[in-house]
Amino acid sequence: MQSVDNGSTWVPFPAPLTADSTSVSVAAIFIGTIKYKLIVVGGSLAGDSNEIDVVGTIPPPPAP
Repeated sequence: MQSVDNGSTWVPFPAPLTADSTSVSVAAIFIGTIKYKLIVVGGSLAGDSNEIDVVGTIPPPPAP
C-alpha cells in the first residue's frame, strides 16, 4: 500500500508481490514523501507492517 498524504489514506501499490517476495522496486520521480506498508494476509504475522517513508528530492545540478 502507498500513501501520499502522510498515512491518512492508503491505495494499493501496483507491484507484483508474492508470498516469496523479499523486495520490491519503486521506479518513479517525485518530490516529497510517500509512505509504504504491507498488509499481510494469513499466518502468524497477519496484519499491517511497519510503515516506511521514501523521500524524493531534486538532485543538485552537476558541477561545472
